[in-house]
Amino acid sequence: MPCTHMPCAYTGRLMPRYANGWLVLLGLVLVLLGFTGCAKKRQRVPVPVGGPVKPTPSPVPEPSKAERAPAGSSTTLTPPPECTVGPRAPWLDCRFVSASGETLRYYLALPAGRVAGLLPVVTILHGSSASGDGNGAALNGGQRAAVDLFTREDVQRGHPSIVVVPQSEPAPGETWVRAWRAPAKGDPRPKEALVLVLEILDSLEARYPVDRRRLYLTGPSMGGFGAWLAYTRYPGRFAAIVPVCGGGDPGAVAANATAVWAFHGELDSQVPVSRAREMVRAIEAAGSSVRYSEYPGMGHNIAGKAYAEPGLVEWLFGQRLPE
Repeated sequence: MPCTHMPCAYTGRLMPRYANGWLVLLGLVLVLLGFTGCAKKRQRVPVPVGGPVKPTPSPVPEPSKAERAPAGSSTTLTPPPECTVGPRAPWLDCRFVSASGETLRYYLALPAGRVAGLLPVVTILHGSSASGDGNGAALNGGQRAAVDLFTREDVQRGHPSIVVVPQSEPAPGETWVRAWRAPAKGDPRPKEALVLVLEILDSLEARYPVDRRRLYLTGPSMGGFGAWLAYTRYPGRFAAIVPVCGGGDPGAVAANATAVWAFHGELDSQVPVSRAREMVRAIEAAGSSVRYSEYPGMGHNIAGKAYAEPGLVEWLFGQRLPE
């Protein structure tokens, strides 16, 4: 039977219209929920089966050109391991041990602060009164003038250099010169002190930026003999020698690339002036370079005057062996 009262008529005609509206609204909600889920899925980062991904470290930025140390930049020289603090600044007290077991004490002065480029080496051989082991005797006495000159602040500022003062520990009666000729092969005696000096220089060349074309050797009295010996026995090893009141073997002189400036007192009673004159004549005859300063009226103790000679420092540091 058909429904004729108002509620039934309202329900029969209007409910489908409202039902359709609710269905549309429900569809819109489902659509919105679907978009949200997709967005969340797109935001998920898949994790590998092997474990979580470690964060990649940020690369370290390259230093700018201003921050990079240029090639050949300056450096500070550190003492060799065989050295301790010396008797006075700037000297280090060192003991060299050769590969064959001989030892030789030497004092070493390194340039202060930072240095750049290759450095010359000045070796000072002491006189006979300083022979022995330790006590700083090699830095005093007749060679004190040379020791103080080459470590003086203004000289080091103008000519930075490594300064070496070996101290011989010879057997009784032995000096820097055991014999004018080199020892024969197989000589069973311990190495000469001068041979050990050359090995010390080799060790310094291996450790520091040494200019092998600018090795210098000097010394008074017994040290002057040692300088003359190095000139004749090891030609071309040193760029220059400065023997003071010493003597050598003129018969061993040959053409030599080593420059010489020799000093002697006219009235020297310990080492006759003829010893220097003979060496100078022999060098001139060989056609090699030599300068000679003889002090009239002066005896053996001329080291103070010789090492104060005007132009000596400039002349010495200006000498270089040929390439």
